[in-house]
Amino acid sequence: MISSTGRYWTAGVIVSYDSHRKAWAAGIDFLDDGFADDDPDTGRISTEGKLHTRYMVKDGQQAAALTAAIDVIVADAERLGIEFNDRNLYYDDRDGIFPEPDDWKRLQDEQVARLGWAS
Repeated sequence: MISSTGRYWTAGVIVSYDSHRKAWAAGIDFLDDGFADDDPDTGRISTEGKLHTRYMVKDGQQAAALTAAIDVIVADAERLGIEFNDRNLYYDDRDGIFPEPDDWKRLQDEQVARLGWAS
């Protein structure tokens, strides 16, 4: 890994919604702080990865799926030592497959206020 910190970082959580199943997915893209300066002779090779919910998550009896999916991704990222350089919440329509729900702006505002993040 190329890293001055020895850690990975992300810019925030990415969510998507399946309106047919009424279910949410959440994830992060993370990377080290190397940038176009790989050195194979010393084994310094920049790496990156993804962490995401395995399945689309439906609302529980007491917990909203969007909140639960975001919270588990944040908790797992922190447990793995992935730092949040920025705390943003993004929507990914997955190439038009999962367009934003009609009330996305309201949901986004609620989540970022709850988390103390930006959007």
